[in-house]
Amino acid sequence: MELIFTHSHHILALCFFGLVLVISSCTATEESSNFATFKVEFETKLSGLESEIKRLRQSNQDLTDRVRRLEDLLMNANSERIRLAEAVRHQEDRIRLLEDSGQDSPHAMYQNKTKILRKSIDGNGNDQYGVKRIIPPTTQPMSEPVIFYSYKSTNSPPNLSLHHVIVFDVNPVNKGHGYHKDNGIFEAPRSGTYMFLWSIYTYPRGYIGTELVVNGNVVGGAVADSHPDDGINSCTGVAIAEVSAGDHVYLRISPTAVNYIWSSSNGRSTFSGWFLQ
Repeated sequence: MELIFTHSHHILALCFFGLVLVISSCTATEESSNFATFKVEFETKLSGLESEIKRLRQSNQDLTDRVRRLEDLLMNANSERIRLAEAVRHQEDRIRLLEDSGQDSPHAMYQNKTKILRKSIDGNGNDQYGVKRIIPPTTQPMSEPVIFYSYKSTNSPPNLSLHHVIVFDVNPVNKGHGYHKDNGIFEAPRSGTYMFLWSIYTYPRGYIGTELVVNGNVVGGAVADSHPDDGINSCTGVAIAEVSAGDHVYLRISPTAVNYIWSSSNGRSTFSGWFLQ
């Protein structure tokens, strides 16, 4: 009887262990199935993200190429604008020179045509056979005056370097269109004698030496030297120079500046000039 009971006990234990194995196997199978599904979904999303990143990179590259092309177009347009501006200025200079010399002016061209017509009438251009003006001229060609006045709107940076060109960025008077406020250079519209005048202020403990230059040649100078106890100091320079049409005239620093050029509504650092004859 005891043997039968023990045998039955073993059978029940085996059955229970088998049931546990079946349940564990089912659970592992379910977890494995869920993991496989998750893996597939993750790989799908990852592939989609990689595709989106690739698309964004390509789009970014396209935009970069477009920006580069637009920058090239802008640079070419700016170069063309500068070239056309130079061509227009060159033609204006030629027109002024022709007007100054009296060549090819409307009055001179009319006189030349009249002389030719007179010769065609009597063969030798005698006045008694000449063509009379219907309306006599009331004016003669006049040359445009050349005069400019400019000043600095604010103080300069401190300690300007040797031969730094001083830019006077406000230009209320510019008859003859010779002064360029973007670079501080006066380009003579025509040849002749010019007078130039400049005033420079400096702050306490400042030393500002200036030179007036015509095509690289120094023709004048002035120094503003402000000691510690002097407060704001100034200097004024005057020069008269023979200048050819197209020459560049400008003010530059020499030697290296100490402190800065002072300019405000209470006192302006200025540069001006005008054509004498």
